[in-house]
This record gives sequence, C-alpha cells and structure tokens, in this order.
Amino acid sequence: MIYNLFKILILFIFISIQTSAQNAFEIMTPDSDMNLKYKNKSLNEVDIIRYDINGRDIILDPHLPSEWTWIAGRNLNNEKGRIDFLLWNGYFFTNSDDIKYVSFRSRTFPDLFTDKIEANTYVLGFQKEDQGILFAATDEAKEVFIKLDKSIMGRELTYNFWLNKNEGKLIRITKKNPPYLP
Repeated sequence: MIYNLFKILILFIFISIQTSAQNAFEIMTPDSDMNLKYKNKSLNEVDIIRYDINGRDIILDPHLPSEWTWIAGRNLNNEKGRIDFLLWNGYFFTNSDDIKYVSFRSRTFPDLFTDKIEANTYVLGFQKEDQGILFAATDEAKEVFIKLDKSIMGRELTYNFWLNKNEGKLIRITKKNPPYLP
C-alpha cells in the first residue's frame, strides 16, 4: 500500500511540474541567445518589451532591434485571462481586445487554438470567424511538422516545411466552405 501511495505521489508531482511548465510565459525571438536569456522569465523581466497594466488596458510596447521582423509570446496570464501575441512585420496579432500597443497595427483574433496544435517547434494559433493565423518559429535549423485538428478550421491540416535557425513563418489559413448547391 505504501508503494502505491508513493507511485501516486510521484505521478502527482510529475503532473504538477508538467502543468506549471506548460502554463509558464514563453517568448520566442529571432535571436537564440536572447531566447536562452529569457527562458523561464516573466514578461516583466523581458527588457525588450515594456509591459504595463493601466486600468482596463494592457500595454505591450516592444523595443526591438531594427533587424528583427518578428517576436512572439504565449501564456501571458493575468486576471483578464491568457494572452498570446505575435509582432510580425509591423502587425500585432493577439487574442485579446485589452492589449494596447505602440507603433504596430493591431489585429485581434479572439479564438486561441495554440494548445490544439501538434508540432515539433514553437507555434501560435489565432482564429477569427473563418480566418486563422498560424505562426511557427525555431531556435535551430530543422524540418518542422505541424498538424491542426479538424475542429479548428473544418478540416485536418498538416504542414511540413524547413525552417532555418532563428526563422519564423506566418501562415494564413481559412475554413473550407462547403460547396454551394443551387
């Protein structure tokens, strides 16, 4: 009986560690050294993005090196819920209307499907009605495999492509409409 209790305790500890690791804030940049520096840090500790809560609004003000065209963050948790975001070539994609930004055009995709993506790399997924944004990035050059469940866009989608070290890729996807019958 003690052995079974010990096994249950070990399983509980493992699940707790896995759950907390999955829910921690993660940032991905086009710089491997920066990614390592910011690993397991809160957004307040990431000095390239000013983060502030001002009343109802959440302010994310990035100060990125001029050669960077993207930066992504997921699992930003606060009293308003979970927020994922992507800054991509002058656009700011997020799942929250509460986020305010400086110098980026904002696009809100309220339905987040990041957790429903099977992938061997860092991914984000946003959806708004029949449109979706899928972002993938990696710290190392590798072949990337991404699979979206049928429940996300109305059909199962599988992507397989090569990403170079510190490269990100944005994919716009749409729901497949059934054929129109006269």
